[in-house]
Amino acid sequence: MAKTVLDIISNNQILLRNVFLTLILQVVITFCVLYISIPKEFYGSVFLIVNIILSILIVIVISASNLSIGYKFALFVLFSVLNGMFLSPLKEINNEALQSAVIGAISVFVLFLLFGLFIVSTGYDMSWMGMGLLIALLLLIITGIITLFTGMSSTAHKVYLYLGLVLFSIFIMYDTDYMLRHRQDFVSSALAYYLDFFNIFIRMFSLFNGNKY
Repeated sequence: MAKTVLDIISNNQILLRNVFLTLILQVVITFCVLYISIPKEFYGSVFLIVNIILSILIVIVISASNLSIGYKFALFVLFSVLNGMFLSPLKEINNEALQSAVIGAISVFVLFLLFGLFIVSTGYDMSWMGMGLLIALLLLIITGIITLFTGMSSTAHKVYLYLGLVLFSIFIMYDTDYMLRHRQDFVSSALAYYLDFFNIFIRMFSLFNGNKY
């Protein structure tokens, strides 16, 4: 098994190197911005709405457009800065839970990345899971929006968080398979991993913070 996985890494070393160097850089940018003291007046509803809209547009442009790698990379940097600003209040809520969530998210990411590489090494094609994962993601998002208005019991919220963790862990394996099979550009692949990582991170933070946020 190890030799097969190592062969996959060796055969795709340039792509993997570019993907993970980009991913690490963007994660570092996000956490640097997160820990910068940003005035609290920035965190009004208008800022949050503009931040969310810009972030969604950037993700769509990077994922669906034929922009050059340079433009995509620049947009990714902007997205990482916006995400860091969006997540900045977490350090004020519970810095200990924040640190635990970082460690937990990294551990889950590495574990399921290795699982993804192993699945690729077996020749198993995960492409069929794409539509199912998309539907599950949309249901997760819709549920989250609805509960903003209706509320959710502590037990139901914990189940919701764990379902999200499972979903984005599977996404890591799926994204690994997709990247290696379709030779996706390294910025788009790094963005897919970035989104997986931070969706896991947010749920980890909520769990370590007593099922809150």
